[in-house]
Amino acid sequence: MTGMANLGDVLKKTQRINAGLIMPATGSGDYDDEAMTFVDIHDPESPEFKILWLLYNTSFPEDERRSLLEHELVMDDPRFHFSAIRRKGVTVGLLAYWLLHDMFFIEHFAICPEFRSAGIGGKVIEQLQYYADRKIILDVEPKNDSKDTFRRVRFYEKHGFRYCPKPVVLPSYWFAKPIASNLMVWSSNKTNLTQRRIVEDIRKSIYSME
Repeated sequence: MTGMANLGDVLKKTQRINAGLIMPATGSGDYDDEAMTFVDIHDPESPEFKILWLLYNTSFPEDERRSLLEHELVMDDPRFHFSAIRRKGVTVGLLAYWLLHDMFFIEHFAICPEFRSAGIGGKVIEQLQYYADRKIILDVEPKNDSKDTFRRVRFYEKHGFRYCPKPVVLPSYWFAKPIASNLMVWSSNKTNLTQRRIVEDIRKSIYSME
C-alpha cells in the first residue's frame, strides 16, 4: 500500500505495518477484527477508485468536492491521500486527508450507505486518534444549519473534538462558491492552536496562498 507508508510517519504507537495495513499491536500478535486499514487509491481506472468516486460524489454537495480533473492534479501532491477504509478486507468508506507539518486535516470522510449506523465511523475516528501524534482538524457546516449538521457536530464532540464557533471561509474548489464553515479540532495533548493559525496553515500549505 502507498498511503499508510506516509501515514506511518505520524503514527507514534504503530507496532506493525504490513503491505500498507495499519494494525494495532496485540499481545498475541493477532489482528484486531475491529481495526480499520487505510489504503491509498491512485488509479482512476481501478474498480475501487470508481467505488470511492461514486461515494464521494453522492456524499458531498457539488460546491464541497473536486472535479475529477482537479482531483487528479492534487493527487500529485504527496501530502494528499485519497484512501479506501477497509474492515476485514471490505471497503466500507472513504477518507481523504492531508498530512501537514503539525496537523492531520480531514478533507472528506464518508461511510458507504450499507455500512452506516453500525458504529464504523466512530471506530475510524478512534483509531486515528489512537495513533496520531498531531492535531486532527476538519471543517463542518455551522451546527445550527440543520438537524443533520447538528448531529454531525455532536458526533465529533462525542469523540473529543472542539467546535470553533467563529465561522471561517476556506479556499474553494474550482468554480465553486466559497462557503462558510466551522473548524473542529482534536489534540491529544490539549495544546492550544488558534483558529487563525489553522486557517493560515491550510491556505498556505494546501492552496499555496499567502
